[in-house]
Amino acid sequence: MLDGSDLKSVRKNAGISQTDMANKLNCDRRTIINYEQGVCEPKSSQLFRWLDVC
Repeated sequence: MLDGSDLKSVRKNAGISQTDMANKLNCDRRTIINYEQGVCEPKSSQLFRWLDVC
């Protein structure tokens, strides 16, 4: 299971804001927040893109 706090840490360590990440993944900022809070998990394609961006 994916931990949203890990996604947040990776994003923050890369110096990317939630807004910038949303733009790079072509989704809403609210979606990024939901991923990071564990409300929902990204699809594998979104996860790979997240890691690629960071």
